[in-house]
Amino acid sequence: MRTEVWQGYLRKACRHKLTTRTFAAFNTNVDVVAHVTNEKLQRLLRANPDIDMDIVRNRSIDDIKTITSKEDFLVVLKEMLGQGKSFHIVLEGKELMDWLDKQFPDEKESMGGQAGIIANQMASLGAMAVVYTPLLSAKQASLFDERVTTPIVTESGIELEPVRQAARPEDSTKINWIFEYAKGIEIDFGFTKITTPRANSVIVAKTAPDKGKTI
Repeated sequence: MRTEVWQGYLRKACRHKLTTRTFAAFNTNVDVVAHVTNEKLQRLLRANPDIDMDIVRNRSIDDIKTITSKEDFLVVLKEMLGQGKSFHIVLEGKELMDWLDKQFPDEKESMGGQAGIIANQMASLGAMAVVYTPLLSAKQASLFDERVTTPIVTESGIELEPVRQAARPEDSTKINWIFEYAKGIEIDFGFTKITTPRANSVIVAKTAPDKGKTI
């Protein structure tokens, strides 16, 4: 009953156009949500015969501070699926991030990061939404609502420009891969089969360029 009441409040609120202004800053990224299934894992293993499964079997997640290899990725996935725990870890290296793109080519990309999400939500409600983010690649810019603007420095001072038009080709894209899994699914790693005790997710985050840390 409470859920229905609050949904009613939200529907009513959305019918009123906001006349406020909002400024959101810094934290934006691209979220890629991949739903883990046994079929997808088997496809990954068949496509990557170079993966050393002995390493995957014998290495512990306690030995992995950041993901630096395909084997590290599978160790993290195996242990977190088995425990049903949420987990966040950093992945280092463009080659590994490109590798994930190839293994999961059909997954959905969406706006991530509080600043990006808030700017889009406020714009959709009719507010004047301004956002600033230190990384504004073409991919990142394309995920903003077309009504969101961003400050730019010109010869006459600071002006607001549609954020989609202000993309900087030289900027990289901060990507978070979110591997979601359901409760009770069986995943076969070859040397062991794991049944997930609960639904959860593993977040694999790209490091910020030349900074060695996430943003």
